[in-house]
Amino acid sequence: GDFVFGVLGRLDVLKGQHLAIEALAGLQKLGRMAHLLIVGEPTLNEGDDYARQLRHRVKQEGLEAQVHFHPHSNEVFQFYHAIDVFMLCSKGETFGTVTIEAMANGLPIIGTNSSGTPEILDGGKCGVLVDADDNSAWPQAMMKMIDQPDDARSMGQLAQQRFFENYSKEMSVIRMKEIVERCVA
Repeated sequence: GDFVFGVLGRLDVLKGQHLAIEALAGLQKLGRMAHLLIVGEPTLNEGDDYARQLRHRVKQEGLEAQVHFHPHSNEVFQFYHAIDVFMLCSKGETFGTVTIEAMANGLPIIGTNSSGTPEILDGGKCGVLVDADDNSAWPQAMMKMIDQPDDARSMGQLAQQRFFENYSKEMSVIRMKEIVERCVA
């Protein structure tokens, strides 16, 4: 019955997992409890400094019981079904595959208002867009998801509909065919 936010991807400062941890700490300060599931591993051959920093930050904030780290898994379906809201904390995601996967699974998304994310989320209709560096916006967006479950559910439904209309395998093939036909003509 606990509310779970999730972040999926390699553990890298550019992916912004630290923003999700800070947001969870901010949410707790607002009197709301939730969990954060972080799935991923450090980038191969780049060391684990950032992963250690994340774990240290969790300890500093006293969030050991709320933040759960799990290694990378090819079973992403299980991840998406274990969370209530997906968080994309990356400042520079041009086309977030994990965002598209979350949409396919009918999840509302809290994403950064940068790069390709606003377009993927249809200007925020499929979730909440926040400025990555706005420390108060993240916990406010999380609180909105918790306090307005019907709105969150609607965002997830719109996200899934948008996935099928724009990003599914079938639509990708149709659109690619259209591009090839235009180029040949």
